[in-house]
Amino acid sequence: FIYKNPFGIKSENSRKTYINWIIKDYVKGFKAKELMVFAKIIADDRINPQIKREILFWKNCLSDELMRSITTDFIFERYQKVKLFKKQELEDFISERVSLKPVTIHKCAIDYIALTEKIGFFSSNNEICQFNFYRPYIESVIFLVFYLLNSQKTPLQIIKAEDFKYLLISENELIKALKEIQSKGLISFAISGDVIRMDPKIEFEAVADALEY
Repeated sequence: FIYKNPFGIKSENSRKTYINWIIKDYVKGFKAKELMVFAKIIADDRINPQIKREILFWKNCLSDELMRSITTDFIFERYQKVKLFKKQELEDFISERVSLKPVTIHKCAIDYIALTEKIGFFSSNNEICQFNFYRPYIESVIFLVFYLLNSQKTPLQIIKAEDFKYLLISENELIKALKEIQSKGLISFAISGDVIRMDPKIEFEAVADALEY
């Protein structure tokens, strides 16, 4: 990427910055098999771009502590309750968690809003962000479920996993999604009180094919 420069980025320092960002956000944290499946999904033209956006955002939250905190402790909580927030509230939330200059905090807030607005979380108008009725694609949920199954998480750990909050999915919504995934023949799922059974019916390596149009 740095020396062959496939995208024609003029500055070598810029190319190094880009590749370090890509490695930090999208490569580190994955085991080899996980990275191969993730890369296949992102590169596959037959997979809906919105699914890719949702999965990339999930990976952003895994990689970036501040983005993860904003999403789970600020956005998810308000989505479940108040359905809107002021941009200044988000800036105040960020300033409580990181020691940055006000101009940098403002940029963090604006960049986060621009990214998540593109995904479909909410629509912003002047100083107010109003949540949309947002539901991630079931294919995005399928990827997360199989990623967690491949990571040897127990069914209870999967139900409780923070990963789904990154896409604004509550536990009750996740259980409905799991039943839908079962109806597609991809998992075997049953829940009765605290007893949960969840078994994959396809290999993790086949997940990308299951997400295609």
